[in-house]
Amino acid sequence: MTNTSNACDQLAALYKQKARDGLIDVKFFLTNIDGAPKEAVCAEALRFEEAIERGDIAPLDFNDRHSQ
Repeated sequence: MTNTSNACDQLAALYKQKARDGLIDVKFFLTNIDGAPKEAVCAEALRFEEAIERGDIAPLDFNDRHSQ
């Protein structure tokens, strides 16, 4: 995914498709916006999406009462 164009364009295209497929909202929280260049944030988000696609995930259980 990260080889063809810049990471922000790729991320925008990915989430545009996800929105067409029903995704409602995504938020990225940064602790230091000055130390996080836009391209680096986009590239990291793409790496995250690639890990999900590969199945490199594990469910998280926070023991909250709203779990399904």
